Amino acid sequence: MRKGNKWSNFKDETGNRYGMLTVKEFVGSWRGKGAAWLCVCDCGNETIVTGVNLRRGYTRSCGCINKLTIEERRRVLSELQGTDTKADREG
Repeated sequence: MRKGNKWSNFKDETGNRYGMLTVKEFVGSWRGKGAAWLCVCDCGNETIVTGVNLRRGYTRSCGCINKLTIEERRRVLSELQGTDTKADREG
């Protein structure tokens, strides 16, 4: 740990995956709320997210999941959670 550098002891999230997000690189502090990370979403968009929000599951996409239809959202969420949907069981 380098003396005087408050970012020298953060958890390196680079390469980790959270929901639909893959962590690309550390970008610094986010409004004084901890380490901020540049993430790439499965849809191709990039977004900046705090490490706490990633680890606690508060942020799982760039926001694109909110734009999906309800049925498509259920399918995507079931894939993320490893469960099947009613349509999968019937089909």
